[in-house]
Amino acid sequence: MSSFSAADARGNLKANIATTISNDAVAVIIINSLTGGDYRQISALNAPYLADGKTAPVPIVVVAPRYLSSLKASSKLAALDVKGKYSSARPFRSVYGRLRNSSDASAGGQPGKGKTLCPRHASTRPNVLITTPISGWHRCGGERGPGVAILLALLRRLSQSKSRCFNYHFIANSGHELSVADGNLGLVQVNNTLQGDPCCESREKSLLFTLKQTFKLLDKHAGRLNLDLKPQNTAVWLSLGASIATIDGMGKSAFSDASIGRAVSPALRRAGFSPTQLNKADHGEVQAVRLKGYRTFGFDGAFSRFHTVADDASSTNQVVLERALTGILEALVQVTGEAL
Repeated sequence: MSSFSAADARGNLKANIATTISNDAVAVIIINSLTGGDYRQISALNAPYLADGKTAPVPIVVVAPRYLSSLKASSKLAALDVKGKYSSARPFRSVYGRLRNSSDASAGGQPGKGKTLCPRHASTRPNVLITTPISGWHRCGGERGPGVAILLALLRRLSQSKSRCFNYHFIANSGHELSVADGNLGLVQVNNTLQGDPCCESREKSLLFTLKQTFKLLDKHAGRLNLDLKPQNTAVWLSLGASIATIDGMGKSAFSDASIGRAVSPALRRAGFSPTQLNKADHGEVQAVRLKGYRTFGFDGAFSRFHTVADDASSTNQVVLERALTGILEALVQVTGEAL
């Protein structure tokens, strides 16, 4: 039996599994739970996405920590029968919405023309991206609920503004539970959404994409949606990731660079967040966005019910959601420089 400590396993799960299999293991049992969580609950693990359609060479099972002692003590044989169908192509749901800047709609695409007084950079960086995942493990009330709720609230608030200086792009999609080399398939779907029909559910015929291809294709949005979302044309990318506001409090928040940090940190701190600047060792969706050259801030973390069946609607509440929304909206105002 091979075993690894939590510190060893963090970020090295794939390598540890490969090592175990290379030592002639006939199966792999992973004991997994979040620190501070319910030891009776399994904290589900995101699966590596294998574009070639191959599965692991041996069975891999995740079980709850409460079974660790009995597993070590047992010498009995057991059988696990899993019924299902494996496919390397699965349906994805992608939702895209856009709010044009007010001047673009009324003054021939010239931000600041007429009665709208816009920041100078609105003419050179006219786009704001706001994204959130819409899929997760089990009911994912605390993991995904806050991101969806805050994205919808921002959309409603921005749609009521009569003086928008930027084009706001809202993207919500699935696929964040499948890992690829540079992130996850949810971020890959950002490109698929913008390249396809923005109003409807999309089904990918093939998932042979990587995050590198995603951002490469983001540079080519001069098609039917007439978009140009290169980093140099984007004021900020707000990533509404996992566990933003839960019963445990505010989640992990981060920003790409010092200038973004100076703009967003005061508002986020007042809301109860502790924003930090990303470094080379960080992982997650906000980091993936930063590494492709975008100015970004966002949220990506876990909490005590993360990836467990206990994560339902009771994992968040109106009080923490309103506090988070207030801070995020104020931070967005500060980083864009326009009054909403």
